[in-house]
Amino acid sequence: MIMKNRLVPRIYRTSSRISKRCFAIAKHLLSGSSSEKYLYVSHHKCATQYVINIVRAVADINRLPWVKCDWRRKITGRELLLNKFIIIQDYSSDIVELTSIKSRGFHVIRDPRDILVSMYFSHKKSHIVRDPKAHEILDNRKVLNSISEEEGLKYLIDHSAYFKRITTEMGNWNYKRSSFLEIKYEELISDPQARFKAIFQFLGLQTEARQLKEILTKFSFKKLKQTVKGADAAVSHYRRGKPGDWENHFTPELKKIFKSGYNDLLLNLGYIETLDW
Repeated sequence: MIMKNRLVPRIYRTSSRISKRCFAIAKHLLSGSSSEKYLYVSHHKCATQYVINIVRAVADINRLPWVKCDWRRKITGRELLLNKFIIIQDYSSDIVELTSIKSRGFHVIRDPRDILVSMYFSHKKSHIVRDPKAHEILDNRKVLNSISEEEGLKYLIDHSAYFKRITTEMGNWNYKRSSFLEIKYEELISDPQARFKAIFQFLGLQTEARQLKEILTKFSFKKLKQTVKGADAAVSHYRRGKPGDWENHFTPELKKIFKSGYNDLLLNLGYIETLDW
């Protein structure tokens, strides 16, 4: 339950000038040790919905009010004041100034090659679009359903604002923050019990092994896939998620294009050891 806070003026809801002032007040208050926040930061096509389900369940167990935001819906000062767990899905650096928040968090990344392939199938068929700001997905869908898979993957590299934002933000992220635990998607799904245990221990949150196992079972990829039956299973949003799936879809030409634009990123993120992969 979210407690009322007298420091948040009611007029905040209707005045952008007051909202900026309130955000400044929130930043000041959040510098105190008693206001330490928990952060989950990730990117499009990095199993965000899977992780969010687990984070929310653990936050509820610990009675921590949480709020979710992304590049389409930036967090407000009032929300920073009233919530303890900040979930940043599809991260963009203009959502919130992370250095202004006293916090501990974890950050999830994924091999950009697998992100591209996952995006292709998601934007082509399965991603449900409810927010008008996400119109690019619908625009992509029209194009991707009219061209070959190879041309579709090339199209996303050249034209997708989503892919550009993901690769830019992962490239610019500060991986040396002592207050953040860096997690790779590939490690997370290979041993969820061990990785989520490490995550919540790092955050200092109480989660019994039995409780965590029940949560992971409830929100497992297998359970999510079981909710999709019949013909819909072929276009399920929870498609494969297997690390290295890009090898099944990258042609020699596509590999050449990706190398020319993203080899440095792959190397810096630790997904390749040599530029000739």
